[in-house]
Amino acid sequence: MSTHSPTQTHENNPDQAFLEIVYIFVVPVALIYIGIIPYSWRLLVLLGFSLLIMSIIRYQHWNKVQLGLSKLFRPRAIVAYGLFTFVGVLSIIYYAKRFGFDPIDITDWQKSWQLFLFFIPLSVLQEVAYRGFLAQRLREISTNIPHRLLLNALLFTLLHIIYPYAVLTLPIAFVGGFIFAWIYERYPDLILICITHSILNFTAVMFGLFS
Repeated sequence: MSTHSPTQTHENNPDQAFLEIVYIFVVPVALIYIGIIPYSWRLLVLLGFSLLIMSIIRYQHWNKVQLGLSKLFRPRAIVAYGLFTFVGVLSIIYYAKRFGFDPIDITDWQKSWQLFLFFIPLSVLQEVAYRGFLAQRLREISTNIPHRLLLNALLFTLLHIIYPYAVLTLPIAFVGGFIFAWIYERYPDLILICITHSILNFTAVMFGLFS
């Protein structure tokens, strides 16, 4: 089975890529988790590092291939992302009911506005960070696809230790993160994966996993 690895427009530098991964994807989460950065600041900090990623992408003039924007909405990709979205939604609903999570009251606008104005944009930022940016940096460090997918999934899971109910949500974050990484490696379509992640995050929040 072939994969679609984006080409580079800047010289590969594994050491720089490693440092960027540590300082962008590990250090901020660790500082929030141990309390050096207040928990209430977590979203502002994550937004700041998302802007940093955007700045790096702009500064290095990443092209559409690197960003997963060169081959959008291919039929096989639509089917793959669609199936993942469908199965993911059903899995989240089952998981939430199995472990007794309380769905939010969508008639309570003070809570439900988060579904549209917060978690959906956050989903897009996460995909730009973890699939658009991180996947590219991992290619500069390793040519071993399974290792890259595992590292991507682990770093994605690490992010979720700063959310409520971490013990229960980390397993589903890891499984979802690994599938996200695999499907993006096979079909690098940043738009489709953002749509999928937004739908899954919407469902997770609506059924109380991240409320």
